[in-house]
Amino acid sequence: MKVGQQAKILIPQNWNRYFSVFGALNPIDGETVFQIFDLKNGVNFIGFLELLLKKFPVLDIYLVVDNATYHRSKMVKEWIAKNPKIHLIYLPPKSPQLNPVEHLWRWLKGEVAANRTYMDLEPLKRGCIETLSSLTSADALRITGLKS
Repeated sequence: MKVGQQAKILIPQNWNRYFSVFGALNPIDGETVFQIFDLKNGVNFIGFLELLLKKFPVLDIYLVVDNATYHRSKMVKEWIAKNPKIHLIYLPPKSPQLNPVEHLWRWLKGEVAANRTYMDLEPLKRGCIETLSSLTSADALRITGLKS
């Protein structure tokens, strides 16, 4: 836009709120597991890890994560020590391109959030749930570049 002619964009009241989608992708069969939380923190990350343990009770689980503080917190490290079936693989700093699931998050944003305005978080949250729930394993592998 030209200087002095910027368009005014209306922002809904209290729009600094957010929610987080925690997710995992099986790179072999494309199965996705996700959970939505209102906060990104160690407690909720552990809640997601517990969901993974319930879903895959007999398998060792290797989860690629970035260096977010809630992935490295003392609470999470203590929980991991007590749950040896979960193995966190930390990526180097600032290298999300090494984690295929990041392609899924970019795709989800385009499907649900990009170029749209929501007056409340609930419709956006529902859109994320519906879109991820309807995602096929084959599409998840294609979107993440793990299979053509």
